[in-house]
Amino acid sequence: LTSNLLHRSHHACSASAVKSRVGDTTVMLVLPNEVTMTDVLSEEATLRRSEELAALQAYYDDALLPSLIPPSSSEDNRHQATIALEGPWFIQLGNLSLFGLGIPTLEIRLPSSYPFGNECPTPIIHNVMMNPQIKEELLQELQDMYDMELDVGIMWGERCREEISILEETYTAHQQIQQQDDDHRTALKAANDDDNDQEVQTFIPPATRYNQPI
Repeated sequence: LTSNLLHRSHHACSASAVKSRVGDTTVMLVLPNEVTMTDVLSEEATLRRSEELAALQAYYDDALLPSLIPPSSSEDNRHQATIALEGPWFIQLGNLSLFGLGIPTLEIRLPSSYPFGNECPTPIIHNVMMNPQIKEELLQELQDMYDMELDVGIMWGERCREEISILEETYTAHQQIQQQDDDHRTALKAANDDDNDQEVQTFIPPATRYNQPI
């Protein structure tokens, strides 16, 4: 970034200076008049997003999706799927389709200034049957975590996964109880059927000595 800006400065009559931090070092960028801070932030934001997206892909692998609808499970289609740098980004939060709604997924909508500026990305949770108040509190918590220049992808994804894991445990316990109830009803029905079979007796009318009916 610095070399690009210095290269541009050879074609400018005058320039301005802007401080920027690279790691723990403060550097001075010389900006020609035709280069604005918006240009610098745009280039820096692109670099930062590229780094964050690479980290997300390394961390979440196939759980990072190009859209809410996952690509085909074939290997070729997975490799061809492209995650847009400008977003939105989609992170699957679990492995279970809870209550038939599909796999819970976090959508992160990025403002144009991200990761710089005060405008927070927008989190949206899909495919979740959750108490509306709890869901609203979770989304607000995610937004409260945001700080300028802070990468939110993995931080938000892991916080949501914590919450979804609780729902998965509840869902699994509910399924087990329902299965036990079904098994119990099946066993009772089978026992009742056996009792009814044993109670059925063949009636033989009394007969005389010569086998004549009375």
